[in-house]
Amino acid sequence: DAMAMQTAQNLALKFRTQESLNHPTENTEAYILYLQGEYFFRRRETSKGGTFFKKAIELDPQFVKAWAGLAAAYAMGEAEATVNKALELDPDLAEAHAVRGFIKMFLDWDWAQAEKSLNKAVALDPNSVEAHHWRGTYLAIRGRFDEAKAELNRALELDPTSANMISDLGKIYYFAREYEKAEEFYRKAALIEENIADGRLLRLNQRLGREQEMFESLIRTECKNFEEGKKIKCLEDLRNAFEKGGSKEIAAVRLKIISDRIVGKKLLENQIASDWYASAIWNQKLSEKEKAIESLNRVLETKTRYEILNFTFPFIGVDPIFDELRGDTRFQEILRKMNL
Repeated sequence: DAMAMQTAQNLALKFRTQESLNHPTENTEAYILYLQGEYFFRRRETSKGGTFFKKAIELDPQFVKAWAGLAAAYAMGEAEATVNKALELDPDLAEAHAVRGFIKMFLDWDWAQAEKSLNKAVALDPNSVEAHHWRGTYLAIRGRFDEAKAELNRALELDPTSANMISDLGKIYYFAREYEKAEEFYRKAALIEENIADGRLLRLNQRLGREQEMFESLIRTECKNFEEGKKIKCLEDLRNAFEKGGSKEIAAVRLKIISDRIVGKKLLENQIASDWYASAIWNQKLSEKEKAIESLNRVLETKTRYEILNFTFPFIGVDPIFDELRGDTRFQEILRKMNL
């Protein structure tokens, strides 16, 4: 953390000199705080980024870029009010229109308004990393993969060392069923930030039926947030299941854990839908089509407006992991409810 903080400070000072005096605040300290917020936000350390944006606003309440940054860091909850505040201060602020497009895309499933806002953001500022990034994300959700790749490549031209952007470009190749290219970008991202693509490599290996690679990816992702004692137990359980019956036994074990959590009501309200979503994926692994569709419907029933799953669920329309369900009228009805 100390090293990251120092890096953010150094980059902020570097960018401050590069951008001359054409920045939207006369308060140098606020501007440096804003740039530090940008640094952490692009590392997906959104809470830390939001802290810096807030500090910048405290020093200059009229600093519209900081308001837009704060809205992006919130991404839910207070984001709508915050982005409205940014647009009230400056109706032509590209970053604010980009955040509005992000909200319309992931929280409202209002695809027409999302595209309109993101297009306006890019028109207002063709050099906005977030505008190109999120427009690319929107295009990927809509299945327009060539356009999505072009947007992410443009974002990478503007921010070439972003592990997030490189990984997200890999995700678009994954959605386009170009698996070798997807893996190439995931591994490029991991050279910059070691574990950033572990979850995506897990999904890729699962889709391709790579048993050993899937297990190794699972080991890196499934137990990482547990405290030491529980982590050891988690790893042992995974190894035992894999030795007993490979990935299908792991799927059965994970489904049992998920079921116990849901039935035992051991989850917060904003965690239930995430477990149902995981259940759908593991049921797919076991070729349990009926249960997978049931789990996806339960996601729709239990999902709250403000939770992390909102930034994953809209991809079901293009995610190869659900290809076996795609022709089922019940799956198509789920997509219809999502306006996809």
